[in-house]
Amino acid sequence: MKRLAIWQVFFLLASVLIMIASCKDEEEEWVDNLEFEIVVPVEWAYESDINDTVRYYAASPINPSDVPSSKTDSINEDMIITREYYPGMSLEDYFSNALFYLEGEWNYDSISTENITTVKGLDCVKHVHLQSGYVYYFDDEIDEYVPFEAEFKMIKYYLYRNDYGYIISCGMLPDTYDNYASTFENIVNTIVFKQ
Repeated sequence: MKRLAIWQVFFLLASVLIMIASCKDEEEEWVDNLEFEIVVPVEWAYESDINDTVRYYAASPINPSDVPSSKTDSINEDMIITREYYPGMSLEDYFSNALFYLEGEWNYDSISTENITTVKGLDCVKHVHLQSGYVYYFDDEIDEYVPFEAEFKMIKYYLYRNDYGYIISCGMLPDTYDNYASTFENIVNTIVFKQ
């Protein structure tokens, strides 16, 4: 009889935990184990505190019921937040330095730059550009992943805070830019740095 009671308590506790987990807000997911907090759509996959440089990564879902009509249909939109230690710089110096290296890459083409704008009260530089790169898609005919070159439209926000330069890189395909640019802007506008 005692064993039955212990299992009943265990089952009840497990049921309550499952119920609590399923009651989370369906619109957004808070991530707060970093030096900043950020809100992403709940259906997006994300990783945080990956290492000292890559602080955060999030990706939109790919609908498994969609039958890809092209290789690019298997690419999700994503965001990566990186930081690097650059003591004694200004935002303008940090952006100029980052842009110098970006302009030297073979796969870069600038579209626009907003000199100084703000994200949640923090000064930043917003930069939009095209960049190509190799990605992988699963080829059913040969049953393996195959690389191909794709072009991405990037929105990057450059921030400088407490001797660290941050780059918030939002990547999407040029034909999905109109659908996702506002989603990324909404996500970026949720960022709150901790003191």
